[in-house]
Amino acid sequence: MQTKTTTEYLIRVESLKKYFPVRKGLFQRTHSFVHAVDDINFEIKPKETFGLVGESGCGKTTTGKLLVKLLDPTDGRIWMRDPKRVSFVVQQDGLPVGALGIRVDEEGKPAQVAQILAAPGASAEELRRQAQQILTQLAERPQALGPIPTDVEVDGRRLSLTPISQFQPQTVPTGDRESWERWLQQTRDLEYIDFAHLTGAQLKEFRREVQMIFQDPYESLNPRMTIFDIVAEPLAVQKIGTVTERELRVAEMLDMVGLSPPESFLFRYPHELSGGQRQRVAIARAMIINPTFIVADEPTSMLDVSIRTGVMKLMTDLQQEFGISYLYITHDLAVARYMCERIAVMYLGKIVEMGPTEEVIQNPLHPYTKALIAAVPVPDPTYKRQTIELKGDVPSPIDPPPRCRFYDRCPIATERCEREDHPPLEDKGGGHYVACYEV
Repeated sequence: MQTKTTTEYLIRVESLKKYFPVRKGLFQRTHSFVHAVDDINFEIKPKETFGLVGESGCGKTTTGKLLVKLLDPTDGRIWMRDPKRVSFVVQQDGLPVGALGIRVDEEGKPAQVAQILAAPGASAEELRRQAQQILTQLAERPQALGPIPTDVEVDGRRLSLTPISQFQPQTVPTGDRESWERWLQQTRDLEYIDFAHLTGAQLKEFRREVQMIFQDPYESLNPRMTIFDIVAEPLAVQKIGTVTERELRVAEMLDMVGLSPPESFLFRYPHELSGGQRQRVAIARAMIINPTFIVADEPTSMLDVSIRTGVMKLMTDLQQEFGISYLYITHDLAVARYMCERIAVMYLGKIVEMGPTEEVIQNPLHPYTKALIAAVPVPDPTYKRQTIELKGDVPSPIDPPPRCRFYDRCPIATERCEREDHPPLEDKGGGHYVACYEV
């Protein structure tokens, strides 16, 4: 097996859908659905800024709300790395017999076996019995459980525990290749949790890892709360620290986002701040519990042009310091180019193009992406570019036909585009994906 099993993503979205019911009549019966997000797939890597661009109504904000569980998906899965899970491949005599996902406590000590995955041909019952003995031995060790290989002894046999990220697939048997490939892919997901349908205590724990910065700083802050109460609220909800510790943490966070001296801001109200200062408060509130992932929904679109760059630079600096991943939602390709390593272009609930930012902007393949880029103003009156005119208006998202969503406006549409289902994303090289039959 040539491919190394790795855990290279922080967030992975699989076939994500969100349909809103349209009710009509006296009894408000559901007759149709708005396809706000319709079967999209993408990954966000650790410490990466992934951009989602497109015109208003394409489903960008709905996608962001799904990723922070402000909305429940209609279908699909949202995988995120579980910070309290460490996963190992269990090997005996140099051959893998299974894989274990082990949950750890706040100190990094093993607390419980979260998941067991027997290797092809191995006994799941035997692995389950061994797993409890492995957990007991690991719990007795003084050091925290970390991503390093270790050995244990079960029933007089020495078992090797190799972290998933370090496991070399070429060491497994070459018999039933398909079964082994499937098992290797499943081991990759052992350190992740599908939070699309989390509830209760699990959802509250998940909130510590994911936060959101909203578009309008005038609406996203409670006007009856002081700046201290607003920024400290996530700490209070998650029961982190004492009152004194929270005061110190809030002051430190305000200083980091450029509101200094923090003492002059702590007990002011949102109406006493400018738009840029309010957005910095919103950023501080999102950052206060050290999340690993933040959805930024057009965080600079409501701000004056003169202060947008400062807020974007602040977000970039905080990302480098804390290792955060962003989903950056914007309709401005210039902002996406500045902030994002990769971007995805959405149209009517579908991703139509995705890839490295510079590659997509310099070499757009989908006709919709070409039209978006052609519409960006250039500060040079002598520069001439090709004009791309789109036909008609954006179609209704209510129960759209299965064909390509861009068919009605596409300048290169053919009979195949009308006859067949919406084209899947295909890699055209270098991680540049496009959903178009004619490209």
